[in-house]
Amino acid sequence: MQLIHDLALRLAAFLAAFFLTARAWLGFVVRKVRTTFWKSGSLVGSDFTIIGVTMPNFGIPNIDPELAEPLGQIVVRWSSVEYLISMLLGTLVFADLAGIQVVTTNIAVSAQTKWIRALMSVNQPQDDLKTRVEELLTRVDDLRSERNEFVHGHWDTTNCHPKTALIQTINLERNEVIRERLVTKQDLSDLVTDIEAWIKDYVALGRELGFPRHKDHTKSIFAD
Repeated sequence: MQLIHDLALRLAAFLAAFFLTARAWLGFVVRKVRTTFWKSGSLVGSDFTIIGVTMPNFGIPNIDPELAEPLGQIVVRWSSVEYLISMLLGTLVFADLAGIQVVTTNIAVSAQTKWIRALMSVNQPQDDLKTRVEELLTRVDDLRSERNEFVHGHWDTTNCHPKTALIQTINLERNEVIRERLVTKQDLSDLVTDIEAWIKDYVALGRELGFPRHKDHTKSIFAD
């Protein structure tokens, strides 16, 4: 028993020394990287090595304002889409529309559309609302996929023609895990138009079918 006790103490001492050494080494690396990146007050530095891997120069891509403007419009309009999707979910679960915004604030639109489909399959298995709302959900899922490419992809303008950029995206749920796409102003503007059309159709259908609506109400909030 004494031998086991001594071995346990030695192992604990070794692990403590190892972790302290590793922490100090990693702290040095982080400081080195930070110093390299932020040298001269800019986010550009020379090549550096972490664990034997040489990383290339890094700089913020210079995105043409004609691309940045419709990209910003996509971000702004998508917040309205998220708002409308959560209110539809709130209607189906007979929730307070203000409260559902709090509940879903960190829930992805993809998850909410799945919940909406599940709720409709239970409550309106053959209902007209189900068919027509599912068409809206299919469209918004397609819009979300393209929106995510633009908003979450890595932008690079190296060797690109003016007013264009190369976007690289990584998605483990598709066959082509890593994909690159050349983007123009027209691509971004088309998505803005498609999002606006979706919002318009949502409001029109909601006014007709009675969603979204406040708890204990029968008419859509868009009703006249």
